[in-house]
Amino acid sequence: MRRMDTQVDSFTIPSVLKACGQSSLAVLGKETHGFALKNGLDSDVFVSNALIQMYSECGNVVFARLLFDQMADRDVVSWSTMIRSYVRNRLFREALELIREMHCMQVKPSEITMVSMVNLFADVADIEMGKAMHAYVVRNSTSEKLGVSISTALIKNIVSWTAMIAGYIHCRNLQEGAKLFNRMLVERNYPNEITMLSLVIESGSVGALELGKWLHAYILRNGFIMSLALATALVDMYGKCKEITYARALFDSVDNKDVMIWSALISAYAHANCTNQASDLFAQMKDSGVRPNQVTMGSLISLCAEVGALDLGKWVHSYINQQRMEVDVILRTALVDMYASVGT
Repeated sequence: MRRMDTQVDSFTIPSVLKACGQSSLAVLGKETHGFALKNGLDSDVFVSNALIQMYSECGNVVFARLLFDQMADRDVVSWSTMIRSYVRNRLFREALELIREMHCMQVKPSEITMVSMVNLFADVADIEMGKAMHAYVVRNSTSEKLGVSISTALIKNIVSWTAMIAGYIHCRNLQEGAKLFNRMLVERNYPNEITMLSLVIESGSVGALELGKWLHAYILRNGFIMSLALATALVDMYGKCKEITYARALFDSVDNKDVMIWSALISAYAHANCTNQASDLFAQMKDSGVRPNQVTMGSLISLCAEVGALDLGKWVHSYINQQRMEVDVILRTALVDMYASVGT
C-alpha cells in the first residue's frame, strides 16, 4: 500500500497491529507504531487501543501501560484492554488497582470488561470481590438474561455446569456435586467427554473412589467412546484411590497405549507402594517401544519420594543416566527431593 502511495489510515493500522500481536511480531509492531506516530495517527483511540493490545500480546506490559497513561481520551475498550493485559500476564495487583481507578473515574465497564474482572477475582481467589462483581453485573446488565460469556465466567451452560460440579468435587462437597450432576441431566444438559474427563480427574485428586466408580459406570452405560485420554484419567483416578485391580484391568483393556497411560499405571503402583510391580511395568513399557519423557520420570521420582521407595528411585535415576535424558530443573529438583526424603 505504501509503495503504491495508497493512503494508510486509522482503520488500516489496527488490523496490522492485531496481526503483529497474534504473531508475536514485536519488532514489526514497533515499526508500525513508529509509522503511526510520524503520520499523526496515534491520537486516534482505535489505534491507541490496538497498540495497547499488540504490546500486551507481545509481553511488553510496560509499553502498554505507558501508552494507556498517555491517552488523552480513553474509552471503555481502553480500560478493558489494559485490564486484560494485566490479567493475561498475571499481574493481578496492578489489574485490581486499575479496576479501582476505573470505578473512581465512573467509567461503566462493558460485558467484556466484566468477564475479565470476574476471571481476575477467580484467579486471586477473592470470593468477596467475586460476589460484589456478581451483584454489579446483575445491576448493570443491559438485558434480563446475561450474555453467555459473562454467565460462564460466573457459572452456567455445559462448560459452566462442568466447572461448577468440578468445583464441588474439588472442595470435597461430593453430595452437592452429585446433586448438581443429576440436576444437569434433568434440565437436559448432557455431559460431553470433556465434562467426564474433568470430573474423573477431580475425583482422583480428592480420593473420591465411589464417585469415580459411579462416573465410570455412567461413561460405560451412556455410549461414550473410551478415548485414550478418558481411559488414562480413569486409571489415574483408581490409582490415586489405591484401587490397583481396577486400574490394571482398565489399562489391560486399552489397545494402543501411549506414554501417559503407562505412566498413570506405574504411578498407581508406586502410590500403593507396589514397587516391584511398578519397576516390572516400567520394564514392559520400555520393551513395548514406548519411551518415557521428562514429565513421566519426574512424576515417578516424586512418587518414590512420597512412599520412600529408595530402591526404585535409584533404579529410575540410573535409567535417566543410561538414556542420557536431559535433566532439567524440575527433574533435578525431584531427584534431590527424593534422596532427601529417604535421608540419603
